Amino acid sequence: MQELYFCVKLVRMDLVTERVLLRPIRITDKDALYEYRCDPVVNNYQGWIPRSLTDVEVFIQGVADEINVPGTWFQFIVEEREHRVIVSIDPQNKPSTHLVARPGFRKEAHFKESLFLDGKWIDDLIYAMLRKDWIKDNKE
Repeated sequence: MQELYFCVKLVRMDLVTERVLLRPIRITDKDALYEYRCDPVVNNYQGWIPRSLTDVEVFIQGVADEINVPGTWFQFIVEEREHRVIVSIDPQNKPSTHLVARPGFRKEAHFKESLFLDGKWIDDLIYAMLRKDWIKDNKE
């Protein structure tokens, strides 16, 4: 297999695929970033916990415009472009089922013995959320 290496100078450019938008962070991301970084479950392995929206604004304003500039920090935001997000969870993973229920994912299916992993059949829970539901719930 041949490996391909390339260098990208990214200056306020968005990378778009069929399912994902990868873009530099913007000040308009401050509320979402604050909520994400303040969640103790999500932040368990993160090194920075903002104390206020002002902390997040200062962070975003300090982010570099280009990747790989010595002495700077660059931050990507990954957005799913689909109107529907689907999550598959092992029913024994109770923390994950609680985690997806918090923002409003709906349990849509419980498939019995549908996946063969590590020599045994396991169940599969399917949760989903429509884009319109996410937008509606986050405007309130």
